[in-house]
Amino acid sequence: MEGHEDNYKRVLLLNGAQAANVFWKVEGAVNLNNFSELKGTIICNNGAVSINTGSVLNGRALTTTGALSTAAVTVTIPSSAGCRSLPVSWLYFRSKLVQKTVLLEWATANEINNSFFTIEKSGDGRKFEVLTT
Repeated sequence: MEGHEDNYKRVLLLNGAQAANVFWKVEGAVNLNNFSELKGTIICNNGAVSINTGSVLNGRALTTTGALSTAAVTVTIPSSAGCRSLPVSWLYFRSKLVQKTVLLEWATANEINNSFFTIEKSGDGRKFEVLTT
Protein backbone atom coordinates (compact mmCIF):
# COMPACT_ATOMS: atom_id res chain seq x y z
CA MET A 1 0.00 0.00 0.00
CA GLU A 2 1.33 3.37 -0.95
CA GLY A 3 2.28 5.60 1.98
CA HIS A 4 1.71 2.80 4.51
CA GLU A 5 4.43 1.24 6.62
CA ASP A 6 4.61 -2.55 6.56
CA ASN A 7 4.48 -3.25 10.30
CA TYR A 8 3.14 -6.07 12.42
CA LYS A 9 4.01 -8.96 10.10
CA ARG A 10 4.07 -12.56 11.28
CA VAL A 11 5.73 -15.63 9.82
CA LEU A 12 4.01 -18.93 10.54
CA LEU A 13 6.35 -21.92 10.93
CA LEU A 14 4.84 -25.12 9.50
CA ASN A 15 5.60 -28.84 9.48
CA GLY A 16 7.47 -28.88 12.78
CA ALA A 17 9.88 -26.04 11.92
CA GLN A 18 11.42 -24.56 15.08
CA ALA A 19 12.26 -20.87 15.59
CA ALA A 20 15.69 -21.92 16.89
CA ASN A 21 16.44 -23.35 13.43
CA VAL A 22 15.29 -20.31 11.43
CA PHE A 23 17.98 -18.07 9.94
CA TRP A 24 17.08 -14.70 8.43
CA LYS A 25 19.87 -13.70 6.03
CA VAL A 26 19.69 -10.01 5.16
CA GLU A 27 21.87 -8.14 2.69
CA GLY A 28 22.59 -4.73 4.23
CA ALA A 29 21.56 -3.19 7.53
CA VAL A 30 18.91 -4.54 9.93
CA ASN A 31 16.79 -2.40 12.23
CA LEU A 32 14.36 -4.01 14.69
CA ASN A 33 12.01 -1.16 15.55
CA ASN A 34 10.89 -0.36 19.10
CA PHE A 35 8.98 -3.18 20.80
CA SER A 36 9.53 -5.69 17.98
CA GLU A 37 9.66 -9.42 18.64
CA LEU A 38 11.78 -11.81 16.56
CA LYS A 39 12.31 -15.54 16.98
CA GLY A 40 15.28 -17.04 15.17
CA THR A 41 18.71 -15.86 14.08
CA ILE A 42 19.46 -12.75 12.02
CA ILE A 43 22.54 -12.94 9.82
CA CYS A 44 23.25 -9.46 8.52
CA ASN A 45 25.66 -9.38 5.59
CA ASN A 46 27.54 -6.12 5.00
CA GLY A 47 25.58 -3.89 7.36
CA ALA A 48 24.90 -2.92 10.95
CA VAL A 49 22.33 -4.52 13.27
CA SER A 50 20.27 -2.23 15.50
CA ILE A 51 17.86 -3.70 18.06
CA ASN A 52 15.80 -0.91 19.59
CA THR A 53 14.01 -0.17 22.86
CA GLY A 54 11.71 -2.84 24.21
CA SER A 55 12.49 -5.36 21.47
CA VAL A 56 12.65 -9.07 22.24
CA LEU A 57 15.02 -11.35 20.31
CA ASN A 58 14.64 -15.07 20.97
CA GLY A 59 17.71 -16.18 19.05
CA ARG A 60 20.87 -14.49 17.83
CA ALA A 61 21.93 -11.41 15.86
CA LEU A 62 25.11 -11.71 13.80
CA THR A 63 26.77 -9.30 11.39
CA THR A 64 29.61 -9.94 8.96
CA THR A 65 30.61 -6.25 8.95
CA GLY A 66 29.12 -3.33 10.80
CA ALA A 67 28.17 -2.49 14.34
CA LEU A 68 25.71 -4.30 16.59
CA SER A 69 23.83 -1.86 18.81
CA THR A 70 21.04 -2.36 21.31
CA ALA A 71 18.89 -0.20 23.58
CA ALA A 72 16.95 -1.70 26.52
CA VAL A 73 16.20 -5.06 24.90
CA THR A 74 15.74 -8.69 25.95
CA VAL A 75 17.77 -11.36 24.16
CA THR A 76 17.32 -15.06 24.91
CA ILE A 77 19.47 -17.73 23.33
CA PRO A 78 17.30 -20.82 22.71
CA SER A 79 18.11 -23.70 25.08
CA SER A 80 18.46 -26.04 22.10
CA ALA A 81 21.75 -24.25 21.39
CA GLY A 82 23.15 -25.62 24.66
CA CYS A 83 23.35 -22.13 26.16
CA ARG A 84 21.53 -20.39 28.95
CA SER A 85 20.38 -16.80 29.24
CA LEU A 86 23.02 -14.40 30.44
CA PRO A 87 22.81 -13.07 34.00
CA VAL A 88 23.05 -9.55 32.56
CA SER A 89 20.31 -7.14 31.45
CA TRP A 90 21.82 -5.04 28.68
CA LEU A 91 20.98 -1.38 28.14
CA TYR A 92 23.17 -1.30 25.03
CA PHE A 93 26.20 -2.86 23.37
CA ARG A 94 27.96 -0.97 20.59
CA SER A 95 31.05 -1.40 18.51
CA LYS A 96 32.69 0.99 16.09
CA LEU A 97 35.86 1.12 14.07
CA VAL A 98 38.33 3.76 15.29
CA GLN A 99 41.33 3.94 12.97
CA LYS A 100 42.45 0.28 12.88
CA THR A 101 40.93 -0.87 16.17
CA VAL A 102 37.42 -1.64 17.39
CA LEU A 103 35.98 0.34 20.28
CA LEU A 104 33.44 -1.60 22.38
CA GLU A 105 30.97 0.30 24.55
CA TRP A 106 28.26 -1.19 26.76
CA ALA A 107 26.07 -0.55 29.76
CA THR A 108 23.99 -2.91 31.85
CA ALA A 109 20.84 -2.30 33.87
CA ASN A 110 21.32 -5.35 36.09
CA GLU A 111 23.96 -8.04 36.67
CA ILE A 112 23.38 -11.21 38.70
CA ASN A 113 26.42 -13.14 39.94
CA ASN A 114 28.65 -11.44 37.36
CA SER A 115 32.06 -10.09 38.34
CA PHE A 116 33.77 -9.48 34.98
CA PHE A 117 33.49 -9.55 31.20
CA THR A 118 35.85 -11.41 28.88
CA ILE A 119 36.41 -9.98 25.41
CA GLU A 120 37.27 -12.59 22.76
CA LYS A 121 37.79 -12.55 19.00
CA SER A 122 37.37 -15.15 16.29
CA GLY A 123 38.05 -15.29 12.58
CA ASP A 124 35.69 -18.21 11.98
CA GLY A 125 33.12 -18.08 14.81
CA ARG A 126 34.35 -21.43 16.19
CA LYS A 127 37.82 -20.85 17.63
CA PHE A 128 38.09 -17.86 19.96
CA GLU A 129 41.08 -16.02 21.41
CA VAL A 130 40.82 -14.08 24.69
CA LEU A 131 41.82 -10.43 24.21
CA THR A 132 41.19 -9.16 27.73
CA THR A 133 39.17 -9.72 30.88
